[in-house]
Formats: sequence, structure tokens, C-alpha cells
Amino acid sequence: MIENTDFCTKEVSRLLKELGYKERSFCYYTPNGESLIHNTNPFRGGWFEDSSYSFNSLEKGVIGWNNIDAPLIYEAQKWLRKYYGVELDSMKVPSKGDVYAYMVWIGDALIKDSESFFPETYFPTWEECMNNAIICAIEEIKSMKEEPLFDPSPSEKYE
Repeated sequence: MIENTDFCTKEVSRLLKELGYKERSFCYYTPNGESLIHNTNPFRGGWFEDSSYSFNSLEKGVIGWNNIDAPLIYEAQKWLRKYYGVELDSMKVPSKGDVYAYMVWIGDALIKDSESFFPETYFPTWEECMNNAIICAIEEIKSMKEEPLFDPSPSEKYE
């Protein structure tokens, strides 16, 4: 069952938008709101039909241009892997009290690992861990001025 916690946080979604994320999304955030809004378009069938469209247009005047797509955490991970060669990994750390840690890889290089931070950084849930891993990956991509492996624009136009 998909829950709201399975989607990227507003902060992560905003960072993805800035990086060029324009994939179809079933949920979004409004610019001033924190609530996750489910995109069910009654004219096109709604949830999980091939009907959702991206709210991540950066062009003023386009309907929803200032809304922020909220992808599932898995979708964000897949997009970073596909377009930037970033692998995100998580692990449960029972020795620290059933918490999670993450690792960020670009190519064959381990770029960050939350256990090596000072102090060590752990997260109470997998979802919180992976949202933080995505933030870390985006910061690394921006700091290295990493170019996408190819154009991250979606292959289709959404109207």
C-alpha cells in the first residue's frame, strides 16, 4: 500500500525540480503548502492510469508551473541513477538501535556514507533515510557541476 511517506518530501521534490526532474507524477506540493496533493484528473482517469502529467514546468503561465511534483522515493532514486549515474543504498543498523544509514555512489566511487559523518548520522525510518540520501546526492551533483548522462526531460510531452 502506498502511503504519503513513500513520496519525496517537499524539500527533496523542490531540489529535484531544480535539477531538472520533469517526469509524470501522481502527487504534488503547492508552492506555499506542505500538504501532499494527489493528482487525480477526472477528465483523464486519475490515479495509476497513463494520465498524470508533470507539474514541474518552469514556464510562467503554464497551468501549475509553480507547483512541485512529488515523486515516489523509488522514482527519484531511479531518475538519479538513469540521468546522473547515482546509486543510493540504505542499510538497517540494529547495533545502533534499529536505525538506518545510507551510501551515495557515483559510478564506482563511494561519495558519501551517513555512518562516516561526524557525528555519525542515522535515521529512524527508511523513508527519512532515503530522502536524506537524495538530498546528499543532489548536493554532490551540484558541487561537481555534474552534467546528466543525457537530457533528463521526459520523452513525451504532457498536455
